[in-house]
Amino acid sequence: MPQIVLSHSPAKLHGIRDENARLVSHLTLKPLASASAFQADIATHDRVLDWAQTNCTLRRLRTEREVLAANLRMHRRIQAIVPSRDVARKQHAAAFEASRALVSQISAANHVASAPATQRHVP
Repeated sequence: MPQIVLSHSPAKLHGIRDENARLVSHLTLKPLASASAFQADIATHDRVLDWAQTNCTLRRLRTEREVLAANLRMHRRIQAIVPSRDVARKQHAAAFEASRALVSQISAANHVASAPATQRHVP
């Protein structure tokens, strides 16, 4: 297996040091991004967030207004429906008779249930 030689000649090492020094000086002399550009990015980001929050709020308010308008329309339609007195009287009379029949059925069932076992008539 061949051996790997990791040693360099002094001239090669000197060249590597010079190139490293040149690269380091080039990197340190490169101007940094201006603070104003960074601030502009932050301001843009803040404006986008403000717009998104405002847009969400506006959308929610618009939806609430639409729901309120629909509820008001429905309420007005319900208020507009007024049965005539004859129809209302007939409906009340029918409801009263139905409730009276239900009460009589319940009382009859209670009467049968409360009767002694010898008097019960089971069909």
